[in-house]
Amino acid sequence: MRNPGSYGKSRCIMDWNGSSVLHRTGGMVGSLAGYHNPVLLSKKIAVIGSIREVKGILEKKSLRENILRFAAEQYGTEAEHLWTRYPNYVVLRHQNKKWYAIIMDVSREKLGLPGEGFIDVIDIKTEPLLAGSLRLERGILPAYHMNKGNWITVLLDGTVAEKQIMTLLDMSYQITGRTKSTGKSKKRNL
Repeated sequence: MRNPGSYGKSRCIMDWNGSSVLHRTGGMVGSLAGYHNPVLLSKKIAVIGSIREVKGILEKKSLRENILRFAAEQYGTEAEHLWTRYPNYVVLRHQNKKWYAIIMDVSREKLGLPGEGFIDVIDIKTEPLLAGSLRLERGILPAYHMNKGNWITVLLDGTVAEKQIMTLLDMSYQITGRTKSTGKSKKRNL
């Protein structure tokens, strides 16, 4: 941040915790509490909102990137973009082509979340009994794109800890990697 004594032609500058702003006209704007100029206050609120929005975008992007990096390092999985219509949808799957996760940006409205716009989510497969329990946690919803009995949707907005997401991703990888038993016995040729 610039020296508060040298205002010059600076624009709005704020430290990351939102405690002070250098107004674009050059004057120091106080904290929100007790600040009574409605014009400057509204500008400060707009700047705080913009900075929080930028931080949210950066955190969301890095969480998505961290998941993809984890999948590449842990399982050798390359992210696949299967649909040109949905360039932000990324599928993670085994070599046998079984999906273990899909990362999407979905309308908040479609998920029943308040607000407008899109939110990054990941669909992850779980055991059916665990899926019901997990859906009781904040930031975990019934699957948006997959079977709601076996899959969950996890918000990638920081609501769910990254470590928990990676644990769930690992579980999904293990579950989807299992081979299914058909229950039929194979006849032996004797």
